[in-house]
Amino acid sequence: MGLEEEVGEVDEEALRKEHDRDNSQEEKTDEGVRTYTFQKGITQIRILPQKKSATKKPWFKTVYEHYIAVNGKNRQTYCPSTWDEECPICEEGKNLYQSQEPENLEKSKELRPGRKFIANVLVLSDPGEKTSAKDGVQVLKMGVTVKKALLNLDRDFTGGWGNITDLKEGNDIRITRSGDTMQTTSYGCVGVPKQTNILETLNAQGVDPGTLTVYDLDDVLRKPEHDRLVAMLKDDFVPHFPSAAPTEVPDIPEEDDSQVHVDSQNTDVPSGLE
Repeated sequence: MGLEEEVGEVDEEALRKEHDRDNSQEEKTDEGVRTYTFQKGITQIRILPQKKSATKKPWFKTVYEHYIAVNGKNRQTYCPSTWDEECPICEEGKNLYQSQEPENLEKSKELRPGRKFIANVLVLSDPGEKTSAKDGVQVLKMGVTVKKALLNLDRDFTGGWGNITDLKEGNDIRITRSGDTMQTTSYGCVGVPKQTNILETLNAQGVDPGTLTVYDLDDVLRKPEHDRLVAMLKDDFVPHFPSAAPTEVPDIPEEDDSQVHVDSQNTDVPSGLE
């Protein structure tokens, strides 16, 4: 048989879908849509409301994540408590905490999930000019302290701010990140005083607002499978996992996961897009 007889028909529909996926805004990892994080330097963003739904929602969503050592390397995974489900890592942390042994108390802290927040944003400028509004809506992941500073601006009506996510009368935000390690990193959060129409800003940058997609924050992250979390624990520092499930275990006191300082009172506005 010759070449013509050997080859089959190409599935054009499958190719179209894969092409659309490759060129869509939704760049996904094993944990879901790839999130945007602030780089060292000044980043100017516009926070957007959540995707329209039957119920009103805040512009951010709270998520929980674990960082644990697997085979000598720190690994991140989202905690099922984000979806109001039980988590084997959290349960093991509670078991260790219940023992009240000093060594186990320290280990239990490492298994405690940290709080983060995600939001739809447009990146108007960032260090190195790697991301812009032309790259579409991004899912920003931020810590407790940055979210608190942004929320303070959003609720500061008497100070001339308030409703910073409003498309036609909202405010751009400039985030300055300095430092290279967790111990030295700090963030400055400054609202741009001039209220702007983000739709007009996008048009001026050559971006058609009608082509942009806002993410459903309830659906952008991929819930990790239970067996995967168990496997991470087995590779971690808990050799006796799984242990006997306790009947009642006290919650481990929550600590703020942020070690950074945010200056939300600074009104100096550096040059840039307004």
